[in-house]
Amino acid sequence: EVVCKNGGYHNWDQRRCNQCICPKGYYGHTCNYIKPLGTNCSDYKLIAENYTKELTEEGNKNCNYQIKSDNNFNIELYISVHTKYKDICVQGIGVEIRHLKDKGTTGLCMCGSYENIFILSESEEVYIEFNGVQNSDNFSVLYNNAIRGNQVPMLCYEDSCYEKKENYFEKTNKSFEWYSLGLVLDYSLTVKVNSNEHNDEEHILSSSEEDIGNFSVLDSEEIPSKETYNYSEIIHIED
Repeated sequence: EVVCKNGGYHNWDQRRCNQCICPKGYYGHTCNYIKPLGTNCSDYKLIAENYTKELTEEGNKNCNYQIKSDNNFNIELYISVHTKYKDICVQGIGVEIRHLKDKGTTGLCMCGSYENIFILSESEEVYIEFNGVQNSDNFSVLYNNAIRGNQVPMLCYEDSCYEKKENYFEKTNKSFEWYSLGLVLDYSLTVKVNSNEHNDEEHILSSSEEDIGNFSVLDSEEIPSKETYNYSEIIHIED
C-alpha cells in the first residue's frame, strides 16, 4: 500500500487509489518532492545545521522552500516579514510557514509587517512560501538546528511564547529570552484555540483560518488559565 507523505492522502477515486493527492507545494507518487513555484528565486532546498543560516527573498514573485535538518533535529526559525497588508491573510498571499509535522495543515500566514517571530518546529522539516505582489515585499528567516535540548514545538511573538500540547498550544510565562537561555519557569497558562465559529474542533495557534492582520499577543495576566478561546480572542487586530 502506498504511504502518502507530507500531509498527502489517498485519491478517493478507486481507479487511482494507489496515488496520493498532495498539499500545495508538494508532488510525486507519495508527495515526497517539493514543487517549485517560480524560477527567479533562491535555492528551494535548504539544509539546517548547527550554525545559523539566512534565507531572504524580495520582489513581486512566488517562491517556496524546504528546510530540512541535517541530523533530524527540530528547527529554530527567526522570522521578519514585510509584505502588502491584508485584512484576511490566507494561503497564497504574503508569507506562510508550515512548521508542524503535517504539511497538509495550513501554516502561520502573515500579510503585513512583522518582526522578531520565533518558531521551534515540530519536526525536522519546515515548508515556507513567499507570495510577493510588490517589488518592496520581502522576508528573511534565520534558521538552524534546535540543539538546546528543548524539542517542544513553540511559537513566540512580542516576547510571549506558546508551547504545543497535543492539538493545542499552551501559553507559558516563559519569554523568548528565557527560552534562548534554556531556562524553564515554574508554571504556564493553558489556552485552547478553536478553529472558527462554525467548527468545534480544537485548532492550533499557528493556523491562519482567522484574521491575523497586524497582531499583538495579550499579556499573560489578561488571559485566565484553563479557558478556551477563539484565535481572534488571543490575537488582537490593530487598526
